[in-house]
Amino acid sequence: MAGAKRNPVKDFMDLQTNPSPSPDIRHRPALPTGRKSELSDPIFRSPAAKNLYPRAPRPGYADQVIALFHDRGIEPRIAHEARELQIAVGLVAAEEGVCIVPVSGQKSRVEGVRYKRLAEPATSPIIMSHRQGDKMPELGVMADVIARMYQIWGYDVPDALLRFEV
Repeated sequence: MAGAKRNPVKDFMDLQTNPSPSPDIRHRPALPTGRKSELSDPIFRSPAAKNLYPRAPRPGYADQVIALFHDRGIEPRIAHEARELQIAVGLVAAEEGVCIVPVSGQKSRVEGVRYKRLAEPATSPIIMSHRQGDKMPELGVMADVIARMYQIWGYDVPDALLRFEV
């Protein structure tokens, strides 16, 4: 058993986590293109209501977005919590606030929404979790495939992947 997730697993004693075995998730704010979209920059200091994505599971990506605000001493005003990215971005299009999404969320083009680089760059790590002592050969295959793909994509291969043994 192995999985990739965005936040460390703390509730399971038999899981081992390897922080950042892959590139960090970069974030972008989704902003409405209408009149109300003239928000102060940086986005973290904006008074605009925030749409939180995803609502579940928790803890998860939504908690990391909240932590980005807290790290800057800001308590975000959460207007809506959306289960799906499309709903969160749809709320932005309806000028019901802004939403911090993964850079990959920009691929979902919605009329009335623009994406902007953060003035204060923010990332979240992706963590590979597996049972401690698990010797399944599939874990080694997964680590090898990830390492090869990183090389193809031009990413540095994390030491944790190079040292991964089953």
